[in-house]
Amino acid sequence: MRFTSLSPTQDRALHELRQGRPLRLRVAGGATFLCWAIDTSTDALDHIPLCEDGFVLLSAPRAQSLGYSGAASVALPVAPAMGSAPLRFLMQSKVKVNLPTLDLPSFADPLLLLAKQGRLIPAFYICPMQGGADLGLGSPDLRHSDPKGFDLKGLDLIDLNQGDLALTGPAIAPQRISTVPIPLHVADQHMQVTATLYKAGPLGEEPLALCVGDPYAAAAPLVRLHSACLTGDVFGSLRCDCGPQLHQALAAMNAAGQGCLLYLPQEGRDTGLHNKLRAYALQDVGLDTVDADATLGFEPDERDFAMAAALLNDLGLTSLRLLTNNPAKVAGLEAQGIQVMERVPLQIPAQEHNHAYLKTKAVRAGHHLPHS
Repeated sequence: MRFTSLSPTQDRALHELRQGRPLRLRVAGGATFLCWAIDTSTDALDHIPLCEDGFVLLSAPRAQSLGYSGAASVALPVAPAMGSAPLRFLMQSKVKVNLPTLDLPSFADPLLLLAKQGRLIPAFYICPMQGGADLGLGSPDLRHSDPKGFDLKGLDLIDLNQGDLALTGPAIAPQRISTVPIPLHVADQHMQVTATLYKAGPLGEEPLALCVGDPYAAAAPLVRLHSACLTGDVFGSLRCDCGPQLHQALAAMNAAGQGCLLYLPQEGRDTGLHNKLRAYALQDVGLDTVDADATLGFEPDERDFAMAAALLNDLGLTSLRLLTNNPAKVAGLEAQGIQVMERVPLQIPAQEHNHAYLKTKAVRAGHHLPHS
């Protein structure tokens, strides 16, 4: 996700969305919309007061996976008579649909991007509020007759203007929390690393820098940007090559006597653990990793390498040899002013559980792998 600071309003808005509560969004001209993140409103979906002009807002990758051509996000009508079932269906079903599209509201892309900042599936149910009326106060479309229904009047909703959505904050300067030596046993080797914990990112993530030996003794030390993978790094999942890559990178640094591994909080190419496991479920019914992420509304790779570059600048490691098979990492660092003197391959033999995954990374994501 974008490496940027959030305004207090944006931080509060993400908190509300993660709690399953809607935002009240005001746009130019006085129009007002009620916006539910479908991802976290599961318990409330059956009680959301569907309105005659309501629609679902979906990101460009999700739109394309549903069969809509072009690169734009889409707005699809959801009539009250349809009930809430289409909301879940449109959020992550893998089938195609043929609903008409509506004019895309001007706040669509900033709202979807804000959801991604909170690692929410970028999908919203939007209910226009007639004449800008207050919630439940005189707008027939917002009344709900079921006494067990969603009590809009009982909510202290956050008000946003359209300009509040734009991610305009500066990149967050990483803050060092602690530095401590840690002995490791990796790939049948004992090694000593110096671990520096940081706080950075819009959600207060905690990236970790593991320095092996003396990386400053080399003109271009070995560096690995490793996205956290709980299933692979900790539990040894065979669905990916993350755990073996982590161990092989540290072993290579130990053999060279120097290096630095950045352990970055970017699970699932920065969609989060929850969405990575959702993508696994979609892969189990036939989608590859790229199409699974698109079905959830995400790009093939949501990572922003500005965080890694900021950490490297703080460590004083601005000229390096990068352990990676992914040319996007090289380009991402170079775009941030880091000199990548050499790309060093980090290839793991395929096995039956991850062969298709590695082939997809090679063929569709451009990784330099022999698995195509």
